[in-house]
Amino acid sequence: MVAPITSQLHGYEHGHHLLSSSAKLSKADQAVIDRISDVAGPLRPGETFNPYLTGYPLPSGDFYVFARTWQDFSVPRAGCVRTLSLLIPADVWAASVSLDDYLRILDPGVFPTAAVTTMLREGPGSAPLPPVSGVAANELIEAIFLEEAKPIVVLDALEPELVAIRLLTALWPGMRRRFAVSTFALSPRKVEGRSFDLVFA
Repeated sequence: MVAPITSQLHGYEHGHHLLSSSAKLSKADQAVIDRISDVAGPLRPGETFNPYLTGYPLPSGDFYVFARTWQDFSVPRAGCVRTLSLLIPADVWAASVSLDDYLRILDPGVFPTAAVTTMLREGPGSAPLPPVSGVAANELIEAIFLEEAKPIVVLDALEPELVAIRLLTALWPGMRRRFAVSTFALSPRKVEGRSFDLVFA
């Protein structure tokens, strides 16, 4: 599969704003990504966090956003972030065999300075993901797949990113294209009134 992946970069510039973009979105889609790209909830004084992942569909249904957010210590104001959001065509996202190509672009060790455009050339698959520890996996699976759909909050997970990646990789296409998840949130997250399916806090 070959597909162009565009992106947007948000960060602090007299407030949280769009800094760089390689895509033009509708007003409704842009309003959502402008809001979700900021940190969810106020940070406590001196609080730090590791770069985290967020995934959600845009209102138009045209794109799925897969993003990473870094804490930005380069600006004078505390609590600011830098977010690189990949804009993945919804059908491409739903059909992806692996998340490896997206995760390579969203390398947590590389602080982003500009939006990027890249051609996705997905290979046949990826190496097996490591097992998850420190989370009640059976209860989480039951809550997502077997119970009435409700927003789920997981507290104090040791490896929230690995849990999210394993889930997104395993979901069938129809569910993956609408599943909304964040591996770090200090307040509820919503897209057009619909709560995220899964957040870690």
